[in-house]
Amino acid sequence: MKRERMFLVVIVTFYCTVSAWAIPPDDRTVTLKLNNVSVETFLNALKAQTGVDMLYNSQIFDGISKVSVSVNNEKWETVLKDVLTSRGLNYTIRNGIVVISSKKKLGTQPDDPRTSPPTFYITGKIIDNKNEPLAGASILKKGTTEAVVADQDGIFNLPMSSDELLPTLIISFIGFEKKEVKINGIKPVTIILEEDVTEINEIIVTGLYNRSRDSYTGSVSTYSASDLKSVSNQNIIQSLKTLDPAFVTIENVDFGSDPNTLPDIEIRGKTSIMGLTDEYGTNPNQPLFIVDGFESTLSYITDMSMDMIQSINILKDAASTAIWGSKAANGVVVIETRRPETGKLKLNYNGNYSLSLPDLSDYNLMNAKEKLEYERLSGRWGLLNANGSFQGADSEAEYMKRLAEVLRGVDTDWIHLPLRVGFTNKHTLFAEGGANEIRYGIGFSYGNVEGVMKGSGRETVNGNIRLTYRTGNLSFNNILNIDNVISNREKVEFSRFALMNPYLRKTDENGDVVKSYYMIGRNYRMNNPLWDTELGSFNKISQFSFSNNFQIEWRILNELRATSSFAIGKKEGNATVFISPFHTSFIGYSSNETGSYTRGDSQSGYYNGDIRVTYGKLFKDVHRTNFVLGFNFREDKSTSSSFAATGFVDDDYPNPSAAEGYKPNSNPTYTESTSRSASYYLNAGYAYDDRYLLDANFRMDGSSIFGVDHHFTNTWAIGIGWNIHKETFMTNSDMDNLKLRASIGNPGNQNFNDYISERVYAYNNGNLNKFGTAVLVSIFGNPNLKWQKTLDSNVGFDYAAFHNRLKINFDYFYKETDPLLVYIGTPSSTGVTSVPTNLGSQRTKGFNISTNYRIINKKDI
Repeated sequence: MKRERMFLVVIVTFYCTVSAWAIPPDDRTVTLKLNNVSVETFLNALKAQTGVDMLYNSQIFDGISKVSVSVNNEKWETVLKDVLTSRGLNYTIRNGIVVISSKKKLGTQPDDPRTSPPTFYITGKIIDNKNEPLAGASILKKGTTEAVVADQDGIFNLPMSSDELLPTLIISFIGFEKKEVKINGIKPVTIILEEDVTEINEIIVTGLYNRSRDSYTGSVSTYSASDLKSVSNQNIIQSLKTLDPAFVTIENVDFGSDPNTLPDIEIRGKTSIMGLTDEYGTNPNQPLFIVDGFESTLSYITDMSMDMIQSINILKDAASTAIWGSKAANGVVVIETRRPETGKLKLNYNGNYSLSLPDLSDYNLMNAKEKLEYERLSGRWGLLNANGSFQGADSEAEYMKRLAEVLRGVDTDWIHLPLRVGFTNKHTLFAEGGANEIRYGIGFSYGNVEGVMKGSGRETVNGNIRLTYRTGNLSFNNILNIDNVISNREKVEFSRFALMNPYLRKTDENGDVVKSYYMIGRNYRMNNPLWDTELGSFNKISQFSFSNNFQIEWRILNELRATSSFAIGKKEGNATVFISPFHTSFIGYSSNETGSYTRGDSQSGYYNGDIRVTYGKLFKDVHRTNFVLGFNFREDKSTSSSFAATGFVDDDYPNPSAAEGYKPNSNPTYTESTSRSASYYLNAGYAYDDRYLLDANFRMDGSSIFGVDHHFTNTWAIGIGWNIHKETFMTNSDMDNLKLRASIGNPGNQNFNDYISERVYAYNNGNLNKFGTAVLVSIFGNPNLKWQKTLDSNVGFDYAAFHNRLKINFDYFYKETDPLLVYIGTPSSTGVTSVPTNLGSQRTKGFNISTNYRIINKKDI
């Protein structure tokens, strides 16, 4: 298919959900030193160190004594209980949310003689816009301190006395917009809360550790599942290229909108010479993909359901990517999948339907009359004499024949014949639940994408099981994924239709499709692609894969954790191409050479392990430190085989048993490869008062890809940052965020052939000798190859104002790859045409700017 563009029209998306629960807080310790502060200030300080969400009506703190506390590594709940109970306050933990209330009877004074039992209740249910109950939602009588909390089913009962007027209720819940509702009767009410679009402080996920965005110096873009769906329901890649200017997909003019062609992706330009994918064995400019802490593939990401996404972080500069060392020069895309929530069983179903329409606006082609006249004047039908007549009788006769067809109205629109409106449907079903100790999530997704070329499509099926178990200071997490993909390509490429002449009929006078057109005067035959489309040919790929990721975390101390991860995976695939013996490409061939059947089988597997220790602590309320020390290892193995058969007499039996034998001058092929890598890494971060920031990374990588003298290499990066908005002179500023940052480092690249440094031989069965089968050199390896690394420099800033309505992110980058790893030509007498070597350098520079302004918030409506 030469070139096609398409656009996507989303027809309908619908959701079905039942129940909702929050994740319980961790059991953590705190270090506080506060003197004579309000209760609310104390609670904010507690939340800052623990991340525990708290729900309360601030009016209950009126008249409450100030708080002075000095504790060091005390359990947060113990500190909370001591402060609240001594001030006549209660608290409960509902679904991981601390709900604080007064010990007094709300709305009255202690021992008030007027206090009497309620005479009736206002009852109702609090839900979100997906009909899920909001357990722990607060319901407050406006103008009073009387409040109740919704139970696990979202139900509330607010006591009322007979002498009270029906009130206005104020309903609030963390993450949702506050809402006022006027009560007009005593019938139960259902109140729907809308999600609050105001963003809270984001967490940077690198795949090996998490950091607060405020204390991080790297250039990172973070997107949620809702962000992805807001621009496209097609797939993750399509959404990211729209959301982030640094994430670029290169248009493939040869395959256009083929749903089975993986895109070429770049993050902030290239680090290797373009156009060498075939020589390297992979795309040397492709970023690294990480899913839940483990390396993944572009094909898996493309097929992934957006309903399973929790967040995506795009790591761009050296400060953010260096933790991944020699694999990170092209950037890193870190994906976190959805974690199961606690509570009773909850089912979620998402269905998406869309249409893909071909866009042929770039094709401004001549009609039949114009094309025939153009060919006549250009001499295509033969030379013209001075009078404008043909010099050859055959040419003139053929031309007049075609002209007569045009005058009869023949004007075939060939480029529309192989196209259709592609229908896409995707479905995701997710079940989750469990208690505080164990949580489970079971997911199933199905997708069927029809390409705009007839016969092309991609069908995907995925099943996954996620289990999380926590006991004491240990937590276990296991994710199992099973995938099956069936791909079909069109029988005839689009370019053949684009080359057809519009003055040719697609069918004869009997309505049968014409096989070929022979131009007598031009001694030329043009084959009809429509004929080949209707044959029994096919081009099909089937893939089955599974992966299992296991992780165990030991919380040694509140500030010290040890994590061990191990992953295994296997993938099997086969590609089958059958071309009917009636195909026009076999015109003139003997029966033992017509038709072809080509099959390739592949198997690949890997294991990947990681052991790391993380430490993070705040000293004297201003010195924030973070350290990560780890070891990573990986092995990849793959095998592939193929054969080609020919000599078919019919296309009713498209299998090798119906063939006469192998294709002439061809033999079955078989290859296998193994690569191994090991890495040691260290990350250190320091922030003074969350204003002045420093990040440092060091990593030692080893890989079997490179020669024996260069198995290991070192990569490093340093980043600095300044949170200007946290300076005292910015206290009264309207800015929500202003951070300056800079980084420099030298991440590397391993996207090369597994045996690029070794000499590889191929069996030559045609030249047997007394010693056995002969071999020929197929790859001239270079044992002296050095690692390709890129010196990556970056400066930028992040700005936010007007309650985060306006956001601006800017980065200027300069990347220099020296030396490059390239192939140079060699004399054919050596048996190979090229050899790898380190030669030359490449520089890439540019800037990215992203501006976002939220015109309307839901709370403004």
